[in-house]
Amino acid sequence: ENRRAWALGGARSSLMAVHLLMPLLLAVRSSEYPTKLSGNKYSHCHPRDTTEQPPVVHCILTFAEVNFSTLDFTARTRGYQPEYNESDATPMGPTIYVWPGDTLKIDLYNNLTQPLVNTSGIHNNFHDFPVTNVHTHGLHIGGEIPADSVFVEVKPGGVFRYTYHLPQDHMPGTHWYHPHKHGSTAIQAGGGGVGMLIVRDPPGTLPRFLERGEGEGPVPEVELVILGLTLDNNKKFAAANVACCKAYNNLSMDYATLLTVSSVPGGGGPCQSAGAPQKNVIKHIWERDRNDLILANSARESNGEPPIDVNEACEATKIWDFQSKGTDAEHDNIFLVNGELSPKISIAADGWVRFRVLYANIEDQLYFSMPDGCEMQVIAKDGIYLKDAPRRTSYAFFGSGNRADILVRCTKGGKSGKKKTCAVHENGVHTTKECWQYDITAWYYKAAGCGGPCPDIQNTNDVCLEVYNLTEGATAEDITNTMMSVNDALAPQKRATFVNLGTILAIDEAAVQQCDLPSFKVNYPCYLADLTNVTEEQLSAQAGYQPNRYLHFGMPDPAHGYSDGFPSINGQFYGNSGFARHDEPNPNAIGSNDHVLEPKSEYSMPVGSLQSFEIRGVNAHAYHWHVNPFQLQVDYDEFGFPSGTELPPDRDWAQDQDPNADRPKAFDRKDGNGFENYFKKGDWADVLQIPPKWCAPVSDRSCKAIGALKEQNCTPVNYAQNNASFPIRTNLDRFASRQVVHCHILNHEDWGMMTLLDMQPYDKWAEDWSSPGMSFNPGDKHGHNLLAYGKQLGKCYGPGPANVPNTGDWRHHSDWGKTNMCCMSNDDCKGSASCVDGKGAPCGVTTSFQNQFERNLLFSSLPPEPEDVVKPNLQVLASRNCKCSLNP
Repeated sequence: ENRRAWALGGARSSLMAVHLLMPLLLAVRSSEYPTKLSGNKYSHCHPRDTTEQPPVVHCILTFAEVNFSTLDFTARTRGYQPEYNESDATPMGPTIYVWPGDTLKIDLYNNLTQPLVNTSGIHNNFHDFPVTNVHTHGLHIGGEIPADSVFVEVKPGGVFRYTYHLPQDHMPGTHWYHPHKHGSTAIQAGGGGVGMLIVRDPPGTLPRFLERGEGEGPVPEVELVILGLTLDNNKKFAAANVACCKAYNNLSMDYATLLTVSSVPGGGGPCQSAGAPQKNVIKHIWERDRNDLILANSARESNGEPPIDVNEACEATKIWDFQSKGTDAEHDNIFLVNGELSPKISIAADGWVRFRVLYANIEDQLYFSMPDGCEMQVIAKDGIYLKDAPRRTSYAFFGSGNRADILVRCTKGGKSGKKKTCAVHENGVHTTKECWQYDITAWYYKAAGCGGPCPDIQNTNDVCLEVYNLTEGATAEDITNTMMSVNDALAPQKRATFVNLGTILAIDEAAVQQCDLPSFKVNYPCYLADLTNVTEEQLSAQAGYQPNRYLHFGMPDPAHGYSDGFPSINGQFYGNSGFARHDEPNPNAIGSNDHVLEPKSEYSMPVGSLQSFEIRGVNAHAYHWHVNPFQLQVDYDEFGFPSGTELPPDRDWAQDQDPNADRPKAFDRKDGNGFENYFKKGDWADVLQIPPKWCAPVSDRSCKAIGALKEQNCTPVNYAQNNASFPIRTNLDRFASRQVVHCHILNHEDWGMMTLLDMQPYDKWAEDWSSPGMSFNPGDKHGHNLLAYGKQLGKCYGPGPANVPNTGDWRHHSDWGKTNMCCMSNDDCKGSASCVDGKGAPCGVTTSFQNQFERNLLFSSLPPEPEDVVKPNLQVLASRNCKCSLNP
């Protein structure tokens, strides 16, 4: 009964109290229902209910087998089916919209079929493909049940209610959700089980011309969910799961043989994780599953049925198939944008549009840029606004799971634009207008951060030298083409891969004009107060602070006493130190697993403190921390390069740019409006993955001599993976829980590249660490958290909401309100300047911008167009915008 109460999300208060006192992570199983759910509940969200306080957003997510197709392929996978319509099927779920302070409830239904065999005793490898859960990636919320616990297990036919209470001071931003069941995370998320989650901006958060929500400004929003289907990997993951399943359920195979037998030449057992030396099969669970299989076969025999065909039952757990249409070409990755192959997106020429970009790829990094005629300026990364917004960069760099909010503008008649006639639907009328077509540019380096031989482009500093030779004032497209030119002499398998993400159609709108973006800075909640100026003395005075904490991803580090590398963190694999009660059944566990995963926590810290870590190994891997975002304490400039092409032997190569070094002139502008680093000190993130250090000191010198953890030449990849070190800081402001840290290349996570950080209430932490010889500062109960919760870190708000008309301080910037600056009314302009649109009409407080553009307008139901007319998949079209002008 207790298990059923947990599974339905209606746990009794007494059971909740017991749970909160438990120091262990509990694997919680869902209740079991018939495989076909009543009413076939497909994924959707109900309208926000403001009659409840706090307001409630209630969503239904149904995880199921999804068959979908495009003009180029058909696929069978798992995902969140938004509605039952096979022609519009997609594995991606609906976008979830919430506001700071809301309660979000997600009922997760598992509509997959329960297999006839189990693999629940497998640990760090692919297993339990039909079992799922959901992780809200990026939200600053509780990490325990019934909130963002990744240890919930929803079995086929089961349902679980998650309840998330967003703090009133939650930073608005772009986030996402995806499955996170250890052992099946990669195949489920990598197969398309993803969705965007947006925390809306309360009024006053942004300058009004950018504002959305209750009062809509003239800058439209486009949601871009970039889903990278890693076809070859998904096929391999599915095959690995089947091989392990067959061995695990082979009644003639004993336990010792199961751990050693191999179906892969030169490899470990089929149930072994890549590179992991520990045993990955929990013996007592394997014995239980085997006994269940024997009993099931006995029952079938009594009924005159044949025994379970293990091979057939294991094959049925794959649910992954991909078929190209009309071509025999092998595919490596397929990139879908909002479920479409290369969609066409209509925007107003010369006007700014906000792209909310989610990179939902489990493996490859991505460079995202704009062609000549378009420009991009970044305002937020990983759902947190930059403190120097907007930031002009030549490209955005996405590691696995990263997001970015980017302001994009495409002009009339740009160099790379192709003049066209475009279909437009406005005010209920179907018409055509003049437009310019621009291709969204993206590319990735296969095996960037490679385990085997790297592509040649990543082993030399040729990319650096070519970019370094560009002249001042080069465009983003010049820089992109130059980086790619190094590919020309390479074999096809070693070249960068271009990705056709889609096309922008810049529509000529008479009332839309070019306007300049002013600098702005939002006010931050105190959990995101700037930590870059906090001194070591202040940190050391806190309870629980320990200097020199580190998290090294997938790399040996003899200096710290470990030699194991991939896929480890600090030389440890998830659960490598064993399970509760030395692998014996735990009678107190909640859930049918009858055991509690209790891997050693890497570090323990009290809630209410600031903490710092050193992070390494984040080129081949992607560092992700649940619950708490972290702040970079250094820049990372992949093109920082000292004068000359060779380093003097006595010069120390530091990660931060040498004071005498010069960035390539291509990034400079005579007007001072050059391209900035994408990674800057003070940026917040929840995933950190970096590009190769293109200007690494490639020579015969060893990276070991200049700070690496192992002996090897200083190629761009080696330097980024082994030399680049990132001190990060975070504010453990409120959530007591064990928090997951793992590699967001999700097959690495399934293989055991995951660890736990233990955040405890001060009293509990002080009790656990009060033994003699303790190396931590114990602090005191009343004073240990003043730095984290107080205003000593600078201007910030919280823990309540930002209840003021304007929470941002953008008007204090010197460029605010100048001629040609974007505006919403005359209040935004200085002196005698007026705020007018492209036709000279005034823009004022009474001007309504609501419903002036149509979002997510699909053209599939409209009449066919002549061949020379371009029809968009999505139209997000502003009819006017405004700027400060002296001559309206």
